[in-house]
Amino acid sequence: LNMFNMKCLPEHYQLYVPESAQVGSAVGKIKANDADTGSNADMTYSIINGDGMGIFSISTDKETREGILSLKKVKRTYFL
Repeated sequence: LNMFNMKCLPEHYQLYVPESAQVGSAVGKIKANDADTGSNADMTYSIINGDGMGIFSISTDKETREGILSLKKVKRTYFL
């Protein structure tokens, strides 16, 4: 029985991704807290808005229950 909702603290994250980051590399972690235990405390993270046009993906580390943000593709912007 899942009695508690998970909470991300802080609610908003700001991450810096260096230009040298390789596609597929982890570029950030997100941690949520859940007062449930066992399988009721399992976390699933997803990007629901502002995905940067598919530039990032997120997966859940099953041991730490952290969200691992990875670089999916490189977006290049040039200014002249």
